[in-house]
Amino acid sequence: MIFPLLALASVVGFTQADTHLTLLHINDHHSHLTESSAGYLNIYASDIPSDVTDMHGGTTYLRAYYGGFPRVITAMNELKASAEANGRDVLKLHAGDAITGTTYFTLFEGDADAKLMNHACFDVFTPGNHEFDKGDAGLAKFLKAMKAAGEVSSTCPTMPAVLNANVVPHPASALLASDVPVIESSKVFTMTNNEKVAVIGINIAQKTMQSSQPDAGTILRDEKEAAQEEIDTLKAQGVNMIILVTHIGYDNDQNWMATLDGVDVVVGGDSHSLLGDENAGIFGSTRGPYATVIERDDGSKVCVVQAWDYSKVVGNLHVDFDGNGNVISCEGNPVFPLNPDKVTVRDANPRYDLPAEDATKVIDSLIARSNGQAVPYPEDNAAVADLAVFSAEVDVLSKTVVATSSANIGLEAGGYESGACDLVAQGFLLNPLSTADVAIQNRGGCRSSIEEGDFTVNDAYTLLPFSNTMVYLEMTGQQIHNVLEDAVDFYLDPAGSWGAYPRASGLRFDVNEAATKGRRITNLEVNARLAGSFQPIDMTKTYSVVTNNFIATPRDGYYEFGNIADELKVDSYVEYAQSFIEYAQDVGTLEKVSDENASTQVWADTTESPTASPTTSAASGMTSTIKPLTVVAAIGMLSFFAM
Repeated sequence: MIFPLLALASVVGFTQADTHLTLLHINDHHSHLTESSAGYLNIYASDIPSDVTDMHGGTTYLRAYYGGFPRVITAMNELKASAEANGRDVLKLHAGDAITGTTYFTLFEGDADAKLMNHACFDVFTPGNHEFDKGDAGLAKFLKAMKAAGEVSSTCPTMPAVLNANVVPHPASALLASDVPVIESSKVFTMTNNEKVAVIGINIAQKTMQSSQPDAGTILRDEKEAAQEEIDTLKAQGVNMIILVTHIGYDNDQNWMATLDGVDVVVGGDSHSLLGDENAGIFGSTRGPYATVIERDDGSKVCVVQAWDYSKVVGNLHVDFDGNGNVISCEGNPVFPLNPDKVTVRDANPRYDLPAEDATKVIDSLIARSNGQAVPYPEDNAAVADLAVFSAEVDVLSKTVVATSSANIGLEAGGYESGACDLVAQGFLLNPLSTADVAIQNRGGCRSSIEEGDFTVNDAYTLLPFSNTMVYLEMTGQQIHNVLEDAVDFYLDPAGSWGAYPRASGLRFDVNEAATKGRRITNLEVNARLAGSFQPIDMTKTYSVVTNNFIATPRDGYYEFGNIADELKVDSYVEYAQSFIEYAQDVGTLEKVSDENASTQVWADTTESPTASPTTSAASGMTSTIKPLTVVAAIGMLSFFAM
């Protein structure tokens, strides 16, 4: 049974506890180190304090900022000091996926994350699936960077314990090299009252094996079996307070880990879940209460928590145990570390920051609205200094050449030609880590041409400037047809969006503008991973589709994506620009997508279905009715730039 924390607190006393433990935790920061890549909160007219005066004629749109690693570090340090002042032991935990996701990983491959994580002084780090994206050697490199950061640090001279009870490296794995920090199954911590608390690490097995790149021969064992074995070993040693730090997702934490014999607390990651009450909900959609307390048949309780993502939140959990190691209570909340100095007026031209007095009024209102869960913190000075070194290098390294383009590849080409967005879709499909059969990308997510010559990191982020991430879905051929129809309909709708038009790879089709919705897409063919030849799509067969999280939400009219069950969707949380960079690095030379592989083969405006062969020209008898998509796209672009 799951019930809100406050209901538990009202029935359970807090005076009989023998061990008082505070757990400060984050997860899935994915190389989001700066405030600008972390969190912001839009504040609209009804929530703007009435005594804010300096708004140049009245604004209806403000923005406050929170998170970023230097501010998270300050929050953790102050929360730790407060807990210890109240007689509590404290552990700092990171539940995985520290790396991949921004330019800071693309350029520094974990070194920046390791340096910033050192300032936080974590006690435990559990690697997640993305720590294996560059194989065992990639994780080994990251662990060595964490060790090196500690060796030169006066603040945190030792690195966290690296825990993963279900990973088994192959005998020649780089993870077993003598200079690489050892991955252990668990670690026992001694509290100030001399009681023992054990922490066990668990990573998601199937997702890591199938969607990341652990070496051949390296395996991840069944999560429940590995965790229970380690729990039993620890209990046999007399340790009766057990914490799991997992990277398997909020649902799995409840359905798998909380059912294990002997577990007391589960600190999770992977699903990027914000937990909390309605006051925390002003920052984002909450998945459940913080903490989620599960009562088992024997009356024992398990506390499950998670702390969202992208260095936006610090989880602050207080657990009290009785003398037998049973959980008496667990309470706490997510803490949103606010920038106390910056509030931007967003609907002014140009935009500007409110003066300090007005900014303070807005920040105070957010503290009140969040019931104290939003807390102003300054950034940690030492972390800011280290981050500044990497940020300065970003400006230089963004010019790093990752590939060469063999030709100018225009943004808005289509029809019998192929443009930059078709190549983007092809890059998503053929990314070294992709397991998809086909890729679909909305044209509005692509924002520049690809020029002949050097293609740099900065070019990739100019082409793909949003924070969209790659999502994998299992869809039938009929559902793929439906979502393409949705997208074209939204593109054609005057109230829709030019950016909705679908670009794809591994798929090709004809479009008839004059037909009704449901009949516009014809001659739909598939060539899974471009590994064979195009064949008519099987409407009953299931295909793996990779797309971006914006249209998977669904947005831009891609409504069919919203009908796909959650268990058939996996968000990789890898930004789409990084995914394309990895493809570009892999192929070395960027080339126009061939006419044969172009997603839109024929564009027609006729009451009859297009009949031209997907691989032949318009000379097949429809010369008067077929028009290159570039003509329609140009009109769309003109309207876009006029907005």
